[in-house]
Amino acid sequence: MRWELERLKRALGDSTPNVKLFAMIRTRAFAPSITRHSYWLAVALPLLLPVSWLLRTMPGLSWAFAWLPLLFLYGVIPLMDLLIGRDLHNPTRQEARFYPDTLIPVLAGLSYLVVVPWSLSVSGAILSEYGWLAIVGWTLSLGDIGSAVGINVAHELTHRRKSWERSLGGILLASVWYPGFIVEHPKWHHVHVSTSNDPSSAEKGSNVYTHVPRAYVLNIVKGWQLSVASARNAGRPASLVVHEVAGWYLLSMTMTAVFGLLWGPLAVGIFLAHGLLAAILLEMINFVEHYGLRREKRADGRYVPPGVTHSWDCDYWLSNAMLLQLPRHADHHTHPQRAFSQLKKHGEAPLLPLGYPLLVLIATIPPLWRSIVDPLVPESPQEG
Repeated sequence: MRWELERLKRALGDSTPNVKLFAMIRTRAFAPSITRHSYWLAVALPLLLPVSWLLRTMPGLSWAFAWLPLLFLYGVIPLMDLLIGRDLHNPTRQEARFYPDTLIPVLAGLSYLVVVPWSLSVSGAILSEYGWLAIVGWTLSLGDIGSAVGINVAHELTHRRKSWERSLGGILLASVWYPGFIVEHPKWHHVHVSTSNDPSSAEKGSNVYTHVPRAYVLNIVKGWQLSVASARNAGRPASLVVHEVAGWYLLSMTMTAVFGLLWGPLAVGIFLAHGLLAAILLEMINFVEHYGLRREKRADGRYVPPGVTHSWDCDYWLSNAMLLQLPRHADHHTHPQRAFSQLKKHGEAPLLPLGYPLLVLIATIPPLWRSIVDPLVPESPQEG
């Protein structure tokens, strides 16, 4: 804990009140056996929606039940993060294991893919019985689950070598209408991270309201372009329309059509809106993960390779477990094919002061975000 506190003091100054607050947060090395089983949280998260549905008849929850997943994700989890504290434990180097490295992401992805159509199937009843306020909460809740589980699990699977795991990742991304991520993320983001060439790497002083729409559009375009180029390089005919990302978009359209036929226009609207919300949240998390960090450009015009100083680390035990260690992002960018349970924290990496759920909320208030995070941003090298 001492070395982390010293890092904060160097950045913020000894007298800064934030340092005293951070010093109060418990920091310890959690037992590997406890952490290994905690990943079931990712499988359970989609179940927040059916649980909320079951609670709808309780007094005071006539429409508020639809907002309960949001209260859990952005109220309960941040509070528990602060109470439970940070995790100092680094796993010993091991080969990937079926449990939890394969079983958990697969079950989490399947859990999400089952809950999505179910949640659409009850949307008509929600509107007729509880009104539009409940529908808005239901859609936002589903979108948040789509990002926290659907896209995040897809992110884990797109880095796997086995085609069936990568295909499950593609299905998850198709379900949120963001399939270009399967190509753009490994072939562009990981190559150009923390440079001006990467739309997902936010500059210091930027805000989510300008950064996220730009990143969303440019990453869609880049994913399509990379997939077209890959098809052409493979000599496939009609490569403008016959390529991997186009195929996943066809699946997105098929899902949308099926849900419309089964449950009508309302289900289509919720499905499309939840996908947009999930992708927006993904880019907000990208904003948090790389804000203000830049790689140095060499004399020959090339950037130094991505290292642990080019992504923010975050080590709150509960939210890290829920997000399959995504917040140990510095190690992920230096070892992108390392299974989530094997990701390490690095003392050299810049350290975020709070967990992801709370930081996403703070990012929506740019002055507050800058007051907390800007003092922690290392001095950026000149890009040349």
